[in-house]
Amino acid sequence: MNNVRRSILGMAILGACAGAAMAQTAGSKPASAAMPAAAIPAASRPASAASFGGAGAAGAEELKVGDPAPDFALPKPGRPAGSDEVVKLSDYRGQKNVLLAFYVRAFTSGCTLQLCGYRDDTAMFQQAQTEILAISADTPVDNERFKTQEEFAFPVLGDPKGEVINKYGLGVWMPNGTLVARRAVFLIDKQGVIRYVDTNYSVHDSKDALYQAIQALSGEAASGPVASKSVPGASASSAPASKPAFSSPSSTQPNLKAAKYYYADKSKKYHLDPNCSGLSQFRKYPIHETSEPPAGLEPCKMCAGG
Repeated sequence: MNNVRRSILGMAILGACAGAAMAQTAGSKPASAAMPAAAIPAASRPASAASFGGAGAAGAEELKVGDPAPDFALPKPGRPAGSDEVVKLSDYRGQKNVLLAFYVRAFTSGCTLQLCGYRDDTAMFQQAQTEILAISADTPVDNERFKTQEEFAFPVLGDPKGEVINKYGLGVWMPNGTLVARRAVFLIDKQGVIRYVDTNYSVHDSKDALYQAIQALSGEAASGPVASKSVPGASASSAPASKPAFSSPSSTQPNLKAAKYYYADKSKKYHLDPNCSGLSQFRKYPIHETSEPPAGLEPCKMCAGG
């Protein structure tokens, strides 16, 4: 019975990954379970989520905000044949915050949309001194091809044995016996402490909350020591109401409100930045330009102050 439940979960996860772009096209958005603040504890994982193989994997304690992030070493992308170069999480200790972005499968539509969104916001991550490490159960060769095709500026790491994915409790068996990672994000501070967790990350609905957490962590680093414990009793209703302070390049220009407004067919939001990643998700549709905010559309939270 457990195997049946695991297979159902696996089919749901891969289906969500492959169908993410289709859901966006249809104008529907899946329910999000994102934590909107860095101090909010991690979401509970379903009991049917199967860990990758490994001693003690199934009984591993769930990682939560305030826990030290498990260190790991994965092959460095593009390393020469015979090289043992690796990327280690601890290499960033004291240097940068790290966003661990786990995704299901390279080249699938939903995962491409997820990582391309981060790619398009490179300037924001640089401003926040946050490195992205994308991880899936694909081979390093496949992930290097994925990185090259989509021009990602961050490491895209392959973990085909599930060693890192298992440490973070995200391994799931597919019906055909393939192992994949559950889509999830972990934001880790410069001291190696987990500051934000979303193990039900939605490509469409969770990005803004993640960026708020990145902003909060960057602000703490500028103003004083970073706390390493979650706030007791925190919940979604106790999250900060502030909007992300990061701006797209064009949003810092003078006379922005007198400039053009942009929106796309099938989109529910308008933008001030024609290069906003939120707008780029709809680039297959016609992009419209107006001199007034389009009626019936909401402002984009990332570039229009929504």
